[in-house]
Amino acid sequence: MNFLLDQWLAILAASAAVWVYYAVAWMMLPHHAKDHRKLPDEDAVMAAIKGLSIPPGPYTFPHASTMKEQSDPAFVEKFNNGPCGMLNVWPKINMGRNMALSLLVYFIVSIFVAYLGSLTLPTDTPFMRVMQVTGTAGVMAYSFGFLCNAIWFNAGRNAIISNLVDGVIAGLITGALFGWLWK
Repeated sequence: MNFLLDQWLAILAASAAVWVYYAVAWMMLPHHAKDHRKLPDEDAVMAAIKGLSIPPGPYTFPHASTMKEQSDPAFVEKFNNGPCGMLNVWPKINMGRNMALSLLVYFIVSIFVAYLGSLTLPTDTPFMRVMQVTGTAGVMAYSFGFLCNAIWFNAGRNAIISNLVDGVIAGLITGALFGWLWK
C-alpha cells in the first residue's frame, strides 16, 4: 500500500487529466459525431417507446432468457426473420452524476496503473521508462476494455476507431503524468 502514498499525486493528476480529456473529446471534438446514427423516423420510434412506458434499462429483441429458450422454434423464427437489436432506455440523464462516476473510474484505473508501476519500477526510474510501463497499462485500460462490447453489440467502425484513439491518448496522458511525477 506504500505505492498509494508514493504515487498519490500522479494518481490524482492522471485521473483528472484523463477526465478533462474525455470531457473535451466527447463535448467539443468532432470525432464522435458519427458514432451513432439517427433512426429513419425518430419521432415515431420515440412516440412508440413513450407509449409503451418502458422503464429505463437495456433490452434485447427478440429476447430469450435461457439457452433453452434460444432453441425454441418460435424464437428461432423471430430471430431469423428480424429485426434483431438492442434498446437502451435511459432515465433522465444526470450529467453531474455521470461525470463524477467517470472520474471515479479513471481514479481506479490510475490506482491500478500506480500499483503495476510500483511492482515493476524502482523510485529512481527515468521518465521514459515510467511512461513506457504506465502508459502501456493506461492504453490497455482505456483502449481495449470496450472492444468485446463493440464486437458483440455491433458498434460502427467510426465508434471503434474513435474510442481506440481516445484510449491511446488517455493512456499516453496517464503515462506522461506518471513519468513526470514518479517517486
